[in-house]
Amino acid sequence: MNVKELMDTLSKLDPELRVFTRGYEDGYVDPKVFVRPFALDFHNVDKQWYYGPHVDADRAEEHKIVDGVYIG
Repeated sequence: MNVKELMDTLSKLDPELRVFTRGYEDGYVDPKVFVRPFALDFHNVDKQWYYGPHVDADRAEEHKIVDGVYIG
């Protein structure tokens, strides 16, 4: 997903809707949101299901490095 796609999706929603994210074990929490630009190795590096497939560029070898925005 890119920023335009995210903006298009969010623009269709009521701007007064609350935003939630899953809790660590169960339930939902208000997200603590911060946005930062970063470079990412977008090569599906980690294959285990419990890891995200992409890693920070400083862990990359010779894969496709992309610039992105982290929202977390």
